[in-house]
Amino acid sequence: MGVVPLRDQLVSNVRPMLWMLFGAVGFLLLIACANVASLSLARATSRSREFAVRAAIGATRRRLVGQLLAESLLLAVAGGAGGVLLEKWSLHAIVRMDALNLPRAAEIRLDGVVLGFALVVSIATGILFGLFPSLSVSRPNIAGILREGIGAAGRGAWRFLSSRTALVVGQVALSTVLLIGAALLLKSFARLHSVDPGFRPSNLLTLRIALPRAKYDTDAKKKAFFQELMRRVTAVPGVQSATAALSLPTKNSLYTNIMKVEGVDLADKDFGLPDMQLQSVTPSYFQTLGIPLQRGREFTAGDNAPGAPPVVMINESLARLFWPNYPTGRDPIGRHIWEGADKAIGELEIVGVVGDVHERGLTSEPRPEFYVPLIVHPPQRAYLAARTQGADPLGLANTIRNEVLAIDRDQAVSDVHTMEEVIEESVGQRRLTMVLVGLFASVALLLSVVGIYGLVAYSVALRTQEVGIRRALGAQTGDILRLVLSQGLALAISGVALGLIGTFALTRVMKEFLFQISATDPPTFVGVALLFVLVVLAASFIPARRAARGDPLLALRVG
Repeated sequence: MGVVPLRDQLVSNVRPMLWMLFGAVGFLLLIACANVASLSLARATSRSREFAVRAAIGATRRRLVGQLLAESLLLAVAGGAGGVLLEKWSLHAIVRMDALNLPRAAEIRLDGVVLGFALVVSIATGILFGLFPSLSVSRPNIAGILREGIGAAGRGAWRFLSSRTALVVGQVALSTVLLIGAALLLKSFARLHSVDPGFRPSNLLTLRIALPRAKYDTDAKKKAFFQELMRRVTAVPGVQSATAALSLPTKNSLYTNIMKVEGVDLADKDFGLPDMQLQSVTPSYFQTLGIPLQRGREFTAGDNAPGAPPVVMINESLARLFWPNYPTGRDPIGRHIWEGADKAIGELEIVGVVGDVHERGLTSEPRPEFYVPLIVHPPQRAYLAARTQGADPLGLANTIRNEVLAIDRDQAVSDVHTMEEVIEESVGQRRLTMVLVGLFASVALLLSVVGIYGLVAYSVALRTQEVGIRRALGAQTGDILRLVLSQGLALAISGVALGLIGTFALTRVMKEFLFQISATDPPTFVGVALLFVLVVLAASFIPARRAARGDPLLALRVG
């Protein structure tokens, strides 16, 4: 027995994903704040003469900071209001995202808590991107600034450049973390889709049948219902084969244990026996799902008849558990086991070994599993699977539903899906997480590139006279290009280095979302770093080429 609080049980599957998305959104918000802070810093620097005049006639530093913060908060609150309106418009779409599997999704709505959170975030971001520029310009050098011309590139411009450089490096670092996370999720998802599930999910229709206990209160009634259902469904035109089973891959499973194995002393095993999945199936189960038979034979109609000797089939994981040398060594076929689900059944003869199936989803390794004929454990709730000839198995859903009603007009049918849809649903949350994180990373990359382009362009404008002097002294176009590009390269390398350090610190968070790939995958880290450097160099090339092609005489006149 595993006892957990009900709330933890409801949210356990979505909590890690939501925290990861929350972190990605937080990183993107910080990058946006850095961009806005850079713009605010540029605006405040351009007003340095105004602040110097205010300070000269008695304005305190507190008053200057308060003025700039008030302007920042006004922008932030306006942006927060726009975000609330956008959220109200998109709320319906978020609630309908099946891949999220959000518990109590129908109760999601705009309420006081959400509006309060939006207000707090707006105020916090306003202070975040407004405080840095405010502190930078609130202590002006009054005499020096008043002596400078309004358009002169004095010390204030260079102070602005150094402050903005720090913001851009932070943007690059956060963007690197998001890009690496998105790349790891993409590689993980690609490997997940390459996993062989152990059966053929194409052209397979599935549905769920739950027999009422009051009406089907004996094993004989349940067995008779499924036998008649199999006879009718297999006769439907377009159905190649059909089967009924206690569960299907990725659906709820029943686990039990093995009490005794012929020829194997369980007391001598140096491991604790794991729980093993029990499957109760009709004879055509393996043919319908396309599970390969590795040894022995499949179930026959005689195995599912009253009075037939109890037989069992096992998967290869269970065979290797009790006969470690399988497929060589002692043959499991013909040996007997005693299972713990129903001790009255007695011994079961192993008649076949089949391939492993990823019953719990593609992300989980196959577990030991054994199969018994439906007559041994007639289920109260079962799944029907039908392999069809057409490209769209759902086209036969109503026909099969009518066959169920022909047996029992009160019997409900639910959970009608193709097996491909079932598998996609099991990985849908991972797909959505990958898409959203990838989207956030793309926006972060764009914002960082814009920030770097603006910073390099501003730096080139400040160094116009320097570039003119260099050209006059014989510097070639390539020399000027290298001079400007080296600045962008330094920004990229500094930001990427900090981003790599941050990503290593977050590897524990990423491990839970990755499949067959390390959270510190070297090719991914190196690839993202090189990509970012190339993108930054491309963003720096435009202002670099403009500087290299400028007129030296015109540049020398700038003073």
